[in-house]
Amino acid sequence: RHDRGKISLFLAVLSQWRISVANTKRKLPPSFSRKLRDIHETVGLPITFDCGINGSEPIEVTWYKDGAQIRDGYNVQISYINKVAVLQISQTDMSLSGQYTCTASNAIGTASCSAKLILTGLTKIHNSPLILLYGISSLSYKLKGKMPPFFDIPITHVDAVVGDSADFECHVSGTRPIKITWSKDNRELRTGGKYQISYIENIAHLTILKVDKGDSGKYSCHASNEVGKESCTAQLNIKERQNPPTFTKKLSETVEETEGNSFKLEGRVSGTQPLMVAWYKNNQEIYGSPNCELAFENNTILLLIKNAGPADAGLYTCKVSNEAGSTLCTSSILDHSPLRSSGLKLGESSDPLINAASALQMEQLS
Repeated sequence: RHDRGKISLFLAVLSQWRISVANTKRKLPPSFSRKLRDIHETVGLPITFDCGINGSEPIEVTWYKDGAQIRDGYNVQISYINKVAVLQISQTDMSLSGQYTCTASNAIGTASCSAKLILTGLTKIHNSPLILLYGISSLSYKLKGKMPPFFDIPITHVDAVVGDSADFECHVSGTRPIKITWSKDNRELRTGGKYQISYIENIAHLTILKVDKGDSGKYSCHASNEVGKESCTAQLNIKERQNPPTFTKKLSETVEETEGNSFKLEGRVSGTQPLMVAWYKNNQEIYGSPNCELAFENNTILLLIKNAGPADAGLYTCKVSNEAGSTLCTSSILDHSPLRSSGLKLGESSDPLINAASALQMEQLS
């Protein structure tokens, strides 16, 4: 009986395994019954990629362009109905050229196929006016294998200082010959005077010499050929020249302080505003307090210790800075308080740094 039970259990497991294998065999990974095909189309016209997909449902379909996923949008429609995956683009432009991939996946596996979208410019075949290519098409144009100009590297915003030069540069592609023009605030610029214009090896360049405030504004580069035209725009911002700060009146190199009295450090600075002032004692920043007044007014800097003590002796540094740079000025405060039980000599501090500064100052004076 025990053996019969084992045999029954084995047969039950074997039966379940056979059912599982049979179910697995019935499920199929995705495959393409009809793959994508390359599309050669005129820029501005709609295009449709479609492919047939076999495999066990549910199947998830995803589209990619040059490796980046594509999603539904106002110009793009994606569908998967009756085992047919479709990608429609209502209106093309040159940026949509590239490799498109359809990926189908289910619980069993994944499959992909790819094709290229090649967009080409239009050329005129009769005397109708040339229409804009990026978005509008016309039956009066036929495919000629020519490319309208486009900026693969457009101009970018420029900041310049009064008196310096400003440069705009961009790279243009398309069927030659390409005509390049420049404009400022929609008014055409020509070479001469303060403007230098060049177009060499697909690189368009504009230099504005010795800029001033009146040169600020929007600058545009326009490219055109027999197939179409394009432009790009950037802003030129002009800033006043910044003068770094400098001390026109330096702090006193050495100041003697006596306990209970006050002492002050005062100087004058010049430079482009805004100027920022910071004070340091023995390389540690100090701030205003009831006993320490810090002021900066009319380019005059002031540090005032109202009730001096031995702890106020040290090496004081004033740092003044703006966008153009910074400058430092240093003063040694020596403690000349009455002698104490500490055994310090007159003019000697418990801080070795102060003693060294004092000794150096005395050596220079002698």
